[in-house]
Amino acid sequence: MAVKSKKKPVSIRDVAKKAGVSRSTVSLVLNNSPIPKEETRHKVLEVVKQLNYQPDPLFGQAIRRRYAGGNDTPQKTQTIGFCANDFLLGQARVDDGYYSRVLAGIQLAAEKYDYHLMIKSIASGEEAPPAMVAEHRVDGLVVEGDLPGLLLKILADRLPIAIIDRVNHDLNIDSVMPNIEKAVQSQLAYLWGLGHRNIAMFVTANDSIHRKWQERAFYQFFQDIDQPIVNPKLCERHDINEKTHDKVMAAYVKKIVQASPRPTALISWDVYACSLLSLLQEHGLRVPEDISLIGMDDTLDSQKSRPQLSTYRFSMEDMGRSATELLIQRINDRSRPVHQIMIDGKLIERATCAAVPGSP
Repeated sequence: MAVKSKKKPVSIRDVAKKAGVSRSTVSLVLNNSPIPKEETRHKVLEVVKQLNYQPDPLFGQAIRRRYAGGNDTPQKTQTIGFCANDFLLGQARVDDGYYSRVLAGIQLAAEKYDYHLMIKSIASGEEAPPAMVAEHRVDGLVVEGDLPGLLLKILADRLPIAIIDRVNHDLNIDSVMPNIEKAVQSQLAYLWGLGHRNIAMFVTANDSIHRKWQERAFYQFFQDIDQPIVNPKLCERHDINEKTHDKVMAAYVKKIVQASPRPTALISWDVYACSLLSLLQEHGLRVPEDISLIGMDDTLDSQKSRPQLSTYRFSMEDMGRSATELLIQRINDRSRPVHQIMIDGKLIERATCAAVPGSP
């Protein structure tokens, strides 16, 4: 009598193949990620229904063994989580051209190393670990941006973490940062090469490593070439937030217009440079004929501005990819030394910078 072979359960690989997408895309759809387009989401869910796809048995077994609290080493779920605050994931949802690139890098690295990906936003002030951590559904986390300090410590005590765009020296956490100092030096060298000698910088007063590196690079540039900052008052810190943004920017531009001599160039982050661009134009100043302007981040707004904003673009895909690779290395070796990776970028020359008239 012939024995019927046991039917092999449907895997995420089967769903991906039939839907014509990657396994990571299937994982993103099943976890309600904002990344996949609606058409892709619908196609994947239709295939899931057709194939009657159920979670990988190994995934369920790993979770059951973790719940059981046995002495043997639990199997990995082959799943990593991505946590970010509500604001960042909201930005990715509207395709800001910045955070969506981070997610793309995480997705590609997860797929390369055969990991599933789960995504969770963290509300401001939240202190409880997300369900995917509490239920042992992930082997580690990639964390983007600011999370409440207590929550980050709780998470780091429970499982491997790699953090993007932040540094934490108090916890055993690998990190990936944009090379802000190199970016500022590149901005200034570019403007100096165009003949600009009166350069100002809009900088915030927040207590972040970004601001510290930005300021350090700015002042170091002028120190290295033994040249003075023509108007240091226009480089002072500004206390600014979402509610005060318009008021603070308007006051700063008024100082620019009234300055004597007026700066010939300004540098800042894209979010502030785009505001500066429109406000300077409202005051009758032409960009770049009267004043040059360069940002940092290459957000979607910088590409939509008129004229298009010259900027410095970090490889956010590399940041996401590098953080995911650091995390997977940490999952496989919890005792390895802490690593920090700096990600470079490149200057994007568009239409808001020009040479100073009469400069060589």
